Amino acid sequence: MLCANDRLALGALKHFETVGLDCPGDISITGFNDMPFLDMIKPGLTTVRVQQFRAGAKAASLLLDIIDGNDDRVPTKTILPVHLVERQSVAKPRGTVTEKLVG
Repeated sequence: MLCANDRLALGALKHFETVGLDCPGDISITGFNDMPFLDMIKPGLTTVRVQQFRAGAKAASLLLDIIDGNDDRVPTKTILPVHLVERQSVAKPRGTVTEKLVG
């Protein structure tokens, strides 16, 4: 399961634990942001690290270009690098768990 952010991933981890699913044995969970202390929970949450300071600096730079009237220098799309932080919440699939989810 890919979650939009780490807090949702932690909620999903807790939910699946309450319905008897093991992470990562039955289900893999991945977050997004790399919040502090994710390596301290069990299992450690796999996540995508975003360079938040760099994204903010780039956004501010683009905003200043717009304010200064340099709209022609503002790209329609900006892609910044991310990094996958692999921890223990993801494993190779071993089969279906549908019966546990709907049971």
